[in-house]
Amino acid sequence: MTGSLAVEQQAHTVATAAAPSPATPKKEVNSIRFNQDGSSLVVASQEGFRVFDLSSTGGLVITFDFSTIPQVIHIQRLYSTNLTAFVTAIEPETLKIFNLRRNEVICEHRYAKPINWLAVNRLRVLVAAEEKVV
Repeated sequence: MTGSLAVEQQAHTVATAAAPSPATPKKEVNSIRFNQDGSSLVVASQEGFRVFDLSSTGGLVITFDFSTIPQVIHIQRLYSTNLTAFVTAIEPETLKIFNLRRNEVICEHRYAKPINWLAVNRLRVLVAAEEKVV
């Protein structure tokens, strides 16, 4: 199996696992993103977000589950570090940098307009607001 096909199948498995069965309430996936090297996957939903490890076993292993942070709409993990950037529907104009191990927000930055997209790398955080990229 090629690498990209395996990654696509893993992403499909995560999306399928997040889909509700007829007996459970609907769970909406707001964002699903790979980190920069493809070794982990973050899935954001109305109930919080989960981080999956893809490199250790070849399957999906939940490494972090944060159901205490509801309505995450945009999320990105910085490589395999403990840093994750996210935006919630409750505060769509606020970018939060979160430490996964400590389970705490370590930095917040508020913008004048709601954030529509974000990306991170080792040097920068890129945020697309409603009318401009900052």
